[in-house]
Amino acid sequence: MLSENNDGGSSDTDIIDPGGNASETESGGGDGEHNSPEAGESTQGEDHRTFSIPKYSNKRKRYERTERNDSDAVAENKAIPISNECSIGAAKYSDIRAVFAVNLISVDDSELRLAYRDRDTFKEKLKASEKENEILRMQLEQLKRFQPMKVGSVMKCTMTVSLCSQKKSVRVGSGSLFNPTLVYVAHSMENMHGITKTDLERRASRVFVPLHSATIRDFKVRRWSGANDLILSTGIDKTVKLFSGKTDTFDLSINLPFPGWSCAFDQIHDEIFYVGAGNKSVIQIFDIRKPNEPLKEIANPNMGKMGFGVHSLQHVGILNCLVGGSLATPFLVQNQTANQTISTTDSLESVPLFKGGNICISVDFNEEKNRLLTSWRCDEKINHVIGSFDIPTVISSNDNFPTFNHIAEFETKLHTNLSRSRCFTKNGQSVFATGSDFDGAAFLHAVNDDGVVHVVQKLGGVETGARVMDVLGIGNGDSTVVLTDSKAHVWN
Repeated sequence: MLSENNDGGSSDTDIIDPGGNASETESGGGDGEHNSPEAGESTQGEDHRTFSIPKYSNKRKRYERTERNDSDAVAENKAIPISNECSIGAAKYSDIRAVFAVNLISVDDSELRLAYRDRDTFKEKLKASEKENEILRMQLEQLKRFQPMKVGSVMKCTMTVSLCSQKKSVRVGSGSLFNPTLVYVAHSMENMHGITKTDLERRASRVFVPLHSATIRDFKVRRWSGANDLILSTGIDKTVKLFSGKTDTFDLSINLPFPGWSCAFDQIHDEIFYVGAGNKSVIQIFDIRKPNEPLKEIANPNMGKMGFGVHSLQHVGILNCLVGGSLATPFLVQNQTANQTISTTDSLESVPLFKGGNICISVDFNEEKNRLLTSWRCDEKINHVIGSFDIPTVISSNDNFPTFNHIAEFETKLHTNLSRSRCFTKNGQSVFATGSDFDGAAFLHAVNDDGVVHVVQKLGGVETGARVMDVLGIGNGDSTVVLTDSKAHVWN
């Protein structure tokens, strides 16, 4: 089959007949006739489809096809030869293939998208967690020297911090309740009496805050407003003071009718605190909101008598009572009426606990483990008594007052100063710390299951001739600080 250019113009199309015939059309190039089957020839079974192959317009070349018999080419299934000038190459009819999908599956990718989103969220959380872990790792590196040690394991003195150059001026110390490396120490410096705030991780970080005009006998630390220590102090200058450990500023100063020997915060009511007298067995109760005069004064024969000052004082939250000691005896002060604070009731009762020697020089209570440690000066020794309290469910009468249970006793060498004995928790166990002037060391004691007290470790190596004034368990008892006349020795 042939085609003609009806508009008489030049044609750029070769007409290829699958049967083997080919013709060209070009304006002015022919007489308009074309080859066709002779009349009467049968065309049945022959393929008369035509294929148009466009020529390159820029070359204007004609590609002539060698004429072959249509039937022979089809029968032999041979390639239709194309002129060598054609770059297309030879093609077969059998090269034509039908392409279609065998298995067509519809995929729902909504779950995949959700998985991608969850993956991105997890990556963000993982990144934040890694950042937090890095911060904790840095903090751990800063506190690596304060790692907890088991009772009975050997500790070493890892640091000695000089607090002041004036000998025999350090009296008492306390650890911070939010910073395990921060220690407060009361001492004198150049005729000033105050508290030094020392960061044991950074030795040079020491701040001395002058507070009193005479020696400070006691101070207590309470956590206040998050990362802030509120400090209560009293001294023989007959004053009691409150100041912020964060800003080192005074919050309150109250004049007393007696020299202050001891003080304590109320563990239940933030606004209440207590002060023990130094020349008699008297305790005054104050309210921060009404500091002009005391709310109440406690004076009971069971606490001692005139001249027997209250050297130890502590409020116990689980008992809602005061545990303290005068030179005469340790004592407990509590309400006889249930669910009332000590400062708002007249039915207060004081009971002596026991007699362990001639003069009581220290009383300390570990509320976490319910352990009471009292120290007594005897003729040639210091006797230490360990006990606990039976805690009643309801406190409504004398019969329901906490009763003291004796656990064990142990002795140490005699010393002349009022060194404090301490009871604190170390690695989940109760540890009882004492100081010795003659040995120039502190001792850590523990009680066996059979009730026998043994020495866990001797913390020696303090300066020659120095007195051990106090022993502190800081960082939840992970580290032990031995305070002498002018230095702090840190053991880990």
